Amino acid sequence: MFEKLTGLVVVVSFCLLNATSAVAQAGPPQLTGPTARLYNTNTKTEVLVSAASLAGLGLARLIKPHVCPAPCIDEQLIGLDRHFAGHSERKGIDRASTVLVATATGLPFLLNISTSRQDLRPNQYWRDAAVMGETLLMTTAITEVVKNTTSRPRPFMWGLPDTDSRYGRPSSYKSFFSEHAALAFAATMSYAKMHARSHPNSNPALVYGFGIGLAATTGSLRVAAGEHYPTDVIMGALVGSAIGLFVTPALHR
Repeated sequence: MFEKLTGLVVVVSFCLLNATSAVAQAGPPQLTGPTARLYNTNTKTEVLVSAASLAGLGLARLIKPHVCPAPCIDEQLIGLDRHFAGHSERKGIDRASTVLVATATGLPFLLNISTSRQDLRPNQYWRDAAVMGETLLMTTAITEVVKNTTSRPRPFMWGLPDTDSRYGRPSSYKSFFSEHAALAFAATMSYAKMHARSHPNSNPALVYGFGIGLAATTGSLRVAAGEHYPTDVIMGALVGSAIGLFVTPALHR
């Protein structure tokens, strides 16, 4: 089962990447000199990337998770996940993870205000903000499509009473993969990559390290809250990091 889920992520990610990668060739020529590694934006790229992501979100709305009116949890779990099946929901930890993901996605935009190299090219903050925004939009689209398609029950669904109302709740079947982890890693890795490109004399290990720590803590709390399995968080981290480090930077060279 897990192998099928992983394969679906690869297929969905590849399709969305193909829908947007063609516009990379249409971008403005690379700059030379001290601004050579700053991100570039152009209207055609931004419109097509945003449109592809919004189309993905629209597709996700059309795909309804498979909901069971009564106990039907028969998924075969791998060893890494088996220990977490049946963990109860913990609302306090759930809220803490939401605060952290909001911090992880919002902080890069605030930090970018003070670190954008306006001395080298005017309005660079807005270019960088557009890249990070598209990173989050693309990540959300991919995550939502996969969540609704796979309909993986969350860990707390194991062992619920037959009359529990959560059996009929669509959000109870959106475990794979973790959107909190995907967004946290996408945002922090996107900013770290952008900062390293525009500040070649800085210490990138510090920025990457802080970003990974913040995003990993967010993902860990999702597991502790009973909302996700470890593999959900791992896949979310991989997808978010890939988009933040490679996909959107490639579209804005």
